[in-house]
Amino acid sequence: ATDRKELAEISQILQQSYDVFCFCDISSLTEFIKDNRNAIIPLIASAAFLKKNGKPLSQALRQCRREADFSVIAAGKVKELETVSSTVKIANCVLLPISEMSLLCNVQTALELARAKKRAKQLAEKNKKYDAIRIREVQNCIIGFMASIVEMRNPKCGEHTRFVSLFTQIIASDISKHCPQYALTKKKIRQITSASMIHDIGKLVMPDAILFKPSKLFDEEYACMKTHTIVGEKMFEHTRKIWGDEYADLCKNVILYHHERYDGKGYPYGLVGEQIPIEAQIVSLADVYDALVKKRVYKEGILPKEAFDMIMRGECGAFSQIMLESLKRVKGRLEDLIK
Repeated sequence: ATDRKELAEISQILQQSYDVFCFCDISSLTEFIKDNRNAIIPLIASAAFLKKNGKPLSQALRQCRREADFSVIAAGKVKELETVSSTVKIANCVLLPISEMSLLCNVQTALELARAKKRAKQLAEKNKKYDAIRIREVQNCIIGFMASIVEMRNPKCGEHTRFVSLFTQIIASDISKHCPQYALTKKKIRQITSASMIHDIGKLVMPDAILFKPSKLFDEEYACMKTHTIVGEKMFEHTRKIWGDEYADLCKNVILYHHERYDGKGYPYGLVGEQIPIEAQIVSLADVYDALVKKRVYKEGILPKEAFDMIMRGECGAFSQIMLESLKRVKGRLEDLIK
């Protein structure tokens, strides 16, 4: 990127130690950058070239997202260098006429600087990944702690929590595979499974007379029991700052809406169809299935086949066709967990 005489002189000096490529226009340089994505390259350009092509060069580097891997060295006389456009960040300058030692030192410095930047970027990404893992570990510990509080309130709830989370993971994974419209990533599946462990956290404040009643609840008692979704959501909101909005919103949806039904006959708000977040639909199905097959203080458990048939007939509230088809696919896996 200098005139031909300077270009030949610079090339001759650098070829003794480096691979040298010469370009006289931005488009050729851009193609080279794209084809050498892992290279660390010092760019040597004349002051005149930079003054004329500084903005296109800067744009080309930004488009390739490779600014950190390049150092631009300006070559020229003192007065020429003073006029170099500020649109390109200049790492260093080489005065004309060319000094071999100055040129080689500048190139070596540029390479070391680029390598240091690349290493710093890699370390930052590694630390970011480590921080994300640590945050997830802390979140899992807190969720486990909250779930253990629910279990201590009702020891028989521990098995329910564990199986609901296992069922949730299986159903969510199946939905992810067969229903891409929900965009259930591995991260989202992990979050839904975790959130399922505290879906009944609102039952912590339910009176013993209602929570442990061995017979059918009266209407007033059932109305009180139904408030556990709203109460649980309010309890969880106090911890929102711990999680970040994405995960907190997902947990909120699971706690608040896991008793909503696809036909609008659920509670607390009577949401209809896809107004119910997919995470709540998944945990709801897992919750109902476990409630049917396991023994409760007020009933005996039933066989998995009977539970499956009841859900498919809509005897436990309406689920979407997507959820029912998923249940058909994972039926055997759920049964294997119960054995």
